[in-house]
Amino acid sequence: MPEAARDPETRVLLGLARTCPPEDVAGILRRALVSGRGERGVAAEGAQIVVRAERKTAWRYDPATQPTDLTLALARGWREDGNLKRAADCYRTVISRQPDNREAVAGQVLTLARLTDNPRSLLDEVELALFRQPGAVELMVAKADIQRRLGQKDRAMAVCDEILASHPDSWEACALKARLLVDFSGGVSSRPGLFEEALRLSGNAPEIRVDYVKSLAAELRAREALAQYELLPDTFPVSPALLKAVARCLQALERREEAAILFGLSLHKQSGGPEMQDLDIAAVKDLVLKELSVAGPLPSQSP
Repeated sequence: MPEAARDPETRVLLGLARTCPPEDVAGILRRALVSGRGERGVAAEGAQIVVRAERKTAWRYDPATQPTDLTLALARGWREDGNLKRAADCYRTVISRQPDNREAVAGQVLTLARLTDNPRSLLDEVELALFRQPGAVELMVAKADIQRRLGQKDRAMAVCDEILASHPDSWEACALKARLLVDFSGGVSSRPGLFEEALRLSGNAPEIRVDYVKSLAAELRAREALAQYELLPDTFPVSPALLKAVARCLQALERREEAAILFGLSLHKQSGGPEMQDLDIAAVKDLVLKELSVAGPLPSQSP
């Protein structure tokens, strides 16, 4: 879950945004972002509030009609929460208004790198942006992330170390370094504490927790992986890789019926079924409960 806002005014405003009419959500969230400036997690919580409001009504957040600062904050929140297509739309709107906004440019590159099968095409774009804004941390993280996806692990690690030397509180660089070290070592066991530190610095960003779940699942540390999975927000969109990782853990714990349901969902989502496009944690849990209720009570299982 996003880190709870500590400022009392921000907490009140976020509470109002959850209960107000949908047409008032954007205005109240903008006030909350101003009030909670500097507090991690406010943008991510705002993005989740918008998702919930859209689910309940016909109202939709339209970046083109909203202020740039709110759209940029929600883009960040959606990217951290895994809603990459929504994030890309918002970043695109911000860049159309402010072409040199380095957070928007870097965020767009990071988002597109996760959406595309060919991140190499984005490397020139981020290099050009860094030429215009040398040393921009957001752009350096984007460059390192693309290098990791291209298998250039040594280069990516060098960029992460450069960032952390001058910005030790950069949670994205810390998280990326954790992923790289796990890749290098072949497992999370030999690098204890790295994901926990990245989660602490990021205010528990869900995208980092997903990597942690998959790393634990790869080592069949099933109970730990499932415990981390349960901490993901209900609105976080699931991927086939996450569903398969959780299914493997359930299978290892002999929860075979649940594992079979998740394996089936992962294949259905991978095949591109339209009803699977917006599948999130809450929907997965509902589907599992529904399938289990149809199948009847489970046989008793040993602990």
